[in-house]
Amino acid sequence: ADRELIAMALTELLDSSAKYSEPASIIDVCIETLPRTVRITVHSAGPVVDQTGCKAAPQSDLFIARRAAELHRGRVWVTTQQGEGETFCLDLPRCVEVRKESPA
Repeated sequence: ADRELIAMALTELLDSSAKYSEPASIIDVCIETLPRTVRITVHSAGPVVDQTGCKAAPQSDLFIARRAAELHRGRVWVTTQQGEGETFCLDLPRCVEVRKESPA
């Protein structure tokens, strides 16, 4: 895993979340271990509007996160709910260490 790229992707998710939320709103970060992936979610509440007052298109801001997901065979997406804000999600496959059994 490219730790630096994943860190940059997380920073991008946080920046995008802050960009599309109201000033001083709370941003929640959750890391969840699933059977085959690790899911990182970044959620901010409030209306989903950009600086011009138009409905935001936050998915277009996720170039680094998309690249990290692509290189690690994961995925990235954004969900929005009117009045609930948006959730930026990044799934990355878990690394599984294969142990060789020692001869008996």
